[in-house]
Amino acid sequence: MAVKKSQLKKLDISDFTKSGDFPKPCKIRISYDKTLQKITGKKEEEAIVSDGIPFMIFLGTIFSSYPAIELKYPPGVLGFTVNGQPPDNFGILNDGDEIFFTVSSEFAGIGDYHHG
Repeated sequence: MAVKKSQLKKLDISDFTKSGDFPKPCKIRISYDKTLQKITGKKEEEAIVSDGIPFMIFLGTIFSSYPAIELKYPPGVLGFTVNGQPPDNFGILNDGDEIFFTVSSEFAGIGDYHHG
């Protein structure tokens, strides 16, 4: 069955944001220590995410973007701060938050870690 153009409703992004059905975007600044910069190729970057994203979900996006981080460093080796404070795993991120990722100095030179 064909749909006529006149039957289509044009959606505007404001339709979602006004009703609260669409998450508000927020900017997060991510900084990496010198060891992680070798993997990311970046000292820092910005990410646009949904306001209120849990820290652990965001961490998963970092590992998806840079799988070598998770392969090289076992759990407990990476350190994180959100706005200069240790993050709560279930805490939420908000617009303007700054995240710093670091490798514990005693592990900075370790070889590849393969989990599984």
